[in-house]
This record gives sequence, structure tokens and C-alpha cells, in this order.
Amino acid sequence: MLLENNITQKKNQKLSFKIALGGIIAAFSLALIFMSSMLTMLNYTIPCIAGMLIAVTVIEADKKTAFLCYLTVSILSILITPNFESSLLFIMFMGYYPILKSILERNCNRMVEQVIKFVVFNVAVVLYYKLFMAVFTSPESDEAFLKMLGKYAKYANLLLLGMANVFFVMYDNLLSQLVEIYIKSIRKRFFR
Repeated sequence: MLLENNITQKKNQKLSFKIALGGIIAAFSLALIFMSSMLTMLNYTIPCIAGMLIAVTVIEADKKTAFLCYLTVSILSILITPNFESSLLFIMFMGYYPILKSILERNCNRMVEQVIKFVVFNVAVVLYYKLFMAVFTSPESDEAFLKMLGKYAKYANLLLLGMANVFFVMYDNLLSQLVEIYIKSIRKRFFR
């Protein structure tokens, strides 16, 4: 009986820790995305940082808690933050990518992992671009922009996609390095 109570108590403590950590990470991520409306030059940086916080939830709790955290931040960011661009970027890729990265790096060989990462990223970027253009631009402004580019207009989207993929490689490497730094030095200070 005492052993069962002890096991139940430990499970409850673990569950309480997961809920508290998820709430703290969600609140901090949401605050960051909200701040992006005041710091518009960081529209792309802030969702990256908020996504990196989701990685902490994957490490300290589990993927389920991290996904619930991502879902919470996604819904609330659309409802209460004025910066739709940052919210959309978090929802479309930056928020769930640390969870996906964790799953792929544990369960796939390196080649399959890279292919899946690039496919998911490119689909997310194209969807983000289409949705953003549908909401914030008009067909007339699109035509004017393409006319301004002249003969290079047909290459503009490919160039943007290429630059986005370069950014993705840098982001993926940075996320891996930050996770390693977190595990080796920062984690010991907060979680013993």
C-alpha cells in the first residue's frame, strides 16, 4: 500500500511538472509573439525563439506536452496577438518543427530525416506564402510587383524559396547546437 501511494505520488508530481512547464513555456512563447508587434524588425526571429522554447518542453517533459504547448500558443496567438505574420510563421512551421525534429532524429536514418525535413519545410513555406499573400496583398499589387521585376519575375519565387532553404539549414543547425548547449550547461542550473 505504501509503495503504491509512493508511485502514485511520483506520477502526480511528474504530471504537475509537465503541466506547469507547459504553461510557463506557452505563456513565454505567447508573450514573445505578442512583442513581435512592437518589434516588427524581429517578425521572423521571434517565432524562431518561441519555437526553440518548444524544444525545451520536448526535452524536459515529452512530445505530447510540447504539442499541447504548441497548440495553445498557436490558437492564442491568432486570437490575441496583433502581428498575424509572426503568429502565422509560428503556426505554419516554427512551433511544431522542434517536435518533428526530435521524432525524425530518433527514428530515421540521416538521409530520410533530411528529405522529410526539407519536404515539410518547403510545403510549410509555400503554404505560408500563399496564405500571407491572400490575406495581405491584392492581385493588383502582385501584378505591379512582378511588372517591376521585369524579365526576372519568373525567377523571383524560386530565389525566395532558395533563400528560405538556406535559412532553414542555418536554423536547423542552430536549433541542434542550442539544444546541445541547453542539455550540457543550462539544464543543470534549472532542473536537477
